[in-house]
Amino acid sequence: MWGEKENLRYFKMYPETVFVDVTSHSNNKKYHLLTFSCKSGANKQVLFLKAWIPNQRRFSFRWVFKYGIESLGLHHYFKYTELFMKDGDPQQHNEIKIFMG
Repeated sequence: MWGEKENLRYFKMYPETVFVDVTSHSNNKKYHLLTFSCKSGANKQVLFLKAWIPNQRRFSFRWVFKYGIESLGLHHYFKYTELFMKDGDPQQHNEIKIFMG
């Protein structure tokens, strides 16, 4: 997992709404790119966190939400997230629900 310092700053300032998306078939290694973004004060979409995951199974999302976000020290900021915008993936939904408590 990684994020650029400037973009992580936007998330820390505007953590209320987080957009989560997975992009498939974006490389020749067959990994999926999981992205997290937020809206800035100027209403611009800011991509603040990215993670390569091997598949879209529950354990991949569990690792991201349980270990990846915590290892970057971002879990404290997610306490202020009121809304996760995502697609209808049930594995992703369940892990977000567990993560948010």
